[in-house]
Amino acid sequence: MEWLGGIPINRSKPQDVVANVANLVEREKGIVIALAPEGTRKRVDKWKNGFLRMAEAIDCTIFMIGLDFAAKRVVLGETFEPTGDHEADLAAIMAHYKRYNGKIPDRET
Repeated sequence: MEWLGGIPINRSKPQDVVANVANLVEREKGIVIALAPEGTRKRVDKWKNGFLRMAEAIDCTIFMIGLDFAAKRVVLGETFEPTGDHEADLAAIMAHYKRYNGKIPDRET
């Protein structure tokens, strides 16, 4: 996926991701980042907050896009400005995504 602009991630060193993305944004004078949501491969009870730390590091707004499989639609949603309170931010974002129906309902949080 690098030929498309994908950034390889070393999952054994997740702390490096935020710094690497911040450096890339500075070098390129801005980028667009798309991240898959938690729970796409298996059910999760707690979301990770790396995307919030990335948004804070590069001072950007999060544009939320929903995949509603039951209605067979992609929904261009609202923007979200991280507050720095990761727990509150995650709760607000999770509440936003509750309105969409996932492909495999058993994986929904």
